[in-house]
Amino acid sequence: MTKSDVVDTCSPRPFPFEFVRQKFGSSLAASLRQLELEGPPIPHTNFAAALNAILVWCGARTASLPVWAYCNMPRVAEFVDSLNKISAQAPTKVIDEVVILERPQVYSDGEEIQQELIVRKNSRRVCWYADGPVGDDQIGRELDMYDLNVRLFAEGYIMGQEGFSIWEAGSESLLYVEAWREDFMTPVQLGDFLVHCERMVSVWNSAMEKLGLVYRFYGSMDWGRLEVPWNEAVKTKKLCGKEFLGCESRAKEYGGRLNTRVPPVRGHGGVGQSVTAVA
Repeated sequence: MTKSDVVDTCSPRPFPFEFVRQKFGSSLAASLRQLELEGPPIPHTNFAAALNAILVWCGARTASLPVWAYCNMPRVAEFVDSLNKISAQAPTKVIDEVVILERPQVYSDGEEIQQELIVRKNSRRVCWYADGPVGDDQIGRELDMYDLNVRLFAEGYIMGQEGFSIWEAGSESLLYVEAWREDFMTPVQLGDFLVHCERMVSVWNSAMEKLGLVYRFYGSMDWGRLEVPWNEAVKTKKLCGKEFLGCESRAKEYGGRLNTRVPPVRGHGGVGQSVTAVA
């Protein structure tokens, strides 16, 4: 993957990676390391929320939905504020502010909750104003989920037989989970979904590389990833032809070797994840 493969999904303005890396790379790394060391080692929820916030901030993803019940929300908000302070110092103010957007959401069963997404201001993919609560379909699209998975979940289909997840390689922190159903996909849709998954992991890794951060991500199709050794990743090997997508360790441990190929995106424009879990 080339450096241009990181696409800002939220803003037409390019993110100033070189400026941020040179001026703030060390302080960003120190803040993330501190978050990683805080609290219980598993599930690293504040750390995972911070990594997701950076991915939103630099345009590698549209929005993130942390598991707030297990996060220290003021601590995450403090980290988001530190990103905005960096943004304010960028040349010509090219970085949109990151905010925690509070909106009512209605589940497919009718239950209403208050939802808080980490998003960039002025994102054209985010619904900022709605006449009523947003539904699972809107949340799914904002979380960059695959269209078919979003539609099935929003229509009330049971999603849980298969799952695609993304993890930070050094800490085994879970950043993303997407439920899907292989038996509901045509061969073409399955191929598109696998391209979507591999490209997501590749874009996230490219963003970290361009920011000069050591963190790397891998993707898996096997539920219960932490209990499944690489050589037993049956589902991932069957579908993807390898034990994992992305990187197996952080950059300083990986010797700089990355799978730099980003599969092309087809015309569906959607993306996929279960709205019920980490996003």
